[in-house]
Amino acid sequence: MPHEASENGSDRHCRLLPTYDTIGRVASSSSSSSNEASAVSSRPVRKRRKGKAHRGVTLIRPNEKARTGWRARYVDPDLEKMVWETLDPALDTIELKEDWAARKAKGLALRRLELMGGAPRAVGTGLASAMKRYFDDHPRLSEETLTLYRSATNKFLAWATKAGLESVDDLVVQDVLNFFEDLGTMLRSRYLEVGPTWQAFSVHTRHYWAAFGEKYVTDMRAKYADQTFYTEFEFLARRMDREERRRRRKKLGDLKLSSTAIAEFLEDECKFED
Repeated sequence: MPHEASENGSDRHCRLLPTYDTIGRVASSSSSSSNEASAVSSRPVRKRRKGKAHRGVTLIRPNEKARTGWRARYVDPDLEKMVWETLDPALDTIELKEDWAARKAKGLALRRLELMGGAPRAVGTGLASAMKRYFDDHPRLSEETLTLYRSATNKFLAWATKAGLESVDDLVVQDVLNFFEDLGTMLRSRYLEVGPTWQAFSVHTRHYWAAFGEKYVTDMRAKYADQTFYTEFEFLARRMDREERRRRRKKLGDLKLSSTAIAEFLEDECKFED
C-alpha cells in the first residue's frame, strides 16, 4: 500500500507539470490556453509609422487664387532663411514630387555638413555685379589700366555666360584648379612659351598652388588612389618655381612663400567680393 500510494502521489505530481512538444514548446492542453492564443492572434497589428523621407522640405499644393503651382519650402543653409522654390512642371505625379523633395532634403543636409566643416557660404552675388563693385572700389585706376582691366573682365564675363556661370558662388575650387591645369597642359605642349607664361601667371600659379592646390591635389590622389590628378598644374607650379629661381638667382628655400604672404595674396584676390 505505501508503494502504491507513492506511485499515485507521483502520478498526481506529474499531472501538475506542463507537457512539451518535440521542439520544447509548451503544448496547449486546455481550452483556456487555446482561447488566450486566439485572442492574441486576433489583435490588430499596429503598423509602425515611418518618418518623412524629405524632412525639412515641405511640399505646398498649388494655389489657384495666387496662380502658383507646386512649390517647396525649406531653410536655405547658406542664407539661413526660409525660401520657396517652384517645382518643375515635368514632376507631374506625387511620386516624382516626393522623390525630388527627398533628394533636395539630402542635398540640404550635405550642404549643412559642408558649412560645419568650414566651407564658405554662398553669397549669391552675380558676376557682373562683382566686377562692377571691384571698379567702384578702385576709382584711382589710371585710364590705361582701367581700359585693360575692362577688356579682360568683359572677355571673362562672355566666357562665364557661355559656361553657365552666373554668380561668384559658381567659381569653386575646381574651376581655379582646372584653369591652371589647362595652362600647364599648354605650356608642356609648347603652345605657350615659358617667358611670357612666367610674366603673366607666375605669381598666381605659385600662390594658389601653395595656398591650397598642393594639399587638395595630394588628398585627391590619396582618396582615389590615382596619381594623375592635376599633374599639369603641378608641372606648371614646378616650372614657375624653376624659372623664378633662374631669373632671380635664388635658391629654392629662399623662394618659399610664407603663410603671411599667402594670406595677404588671397585677401587681395577676394577684395572685390566684400
